[in-house]
Amino acid sequence: MLKEGSCADSYYDYICVIDFEATCEEGNPPEFIHEIIEFPVVLLNTHTLEIEDTFQQYVRPEINTQLSDFCINLTGITQDQVDRADTFPQVLKKVIDWMKLKELGTKYKYCILTDGPNSPELPVAQCLKTAVFTYFA
Repeated sequence: MLKEGSCADSYYDYICVIDFEATCEEGNPPEFIHEIIEFPVVLLNTHTLEIEDTFQQYVRPEINTQLSDFCINLTGITQDQVDRADTFPQVLKKVIDWMKLKELGTKYKYCILTDGPNSPELPVAQCLKTAVFTYFA
């Protein structure tokens, strides 16, 4: 049973928790272009505090197509996984379709929660690189 004034009174019905993984190089050189290589979403019901569903897809990078050893070791994502994955525009469409199926934004109010200092900017930058409408802007 939830206590009065808890998350059950939340403005949002759901929180989409996203922890992107992106291409990376050791030392994070400023000229390196980061691309999303994993798009995971956890759908958290704010009324029950239960995870209701998850979405997870790897993403094939198009600029830096070869993952560095540093990136593979840091993320645990393999070259084979991204080579077999869809591109960012294709994966983004799948995420949006999944969100529509869950009636997020129509029947249910939701917000997006990301992790990391660059997470809010990462999908916008990725959309600009791939000429996709920025759903996250």
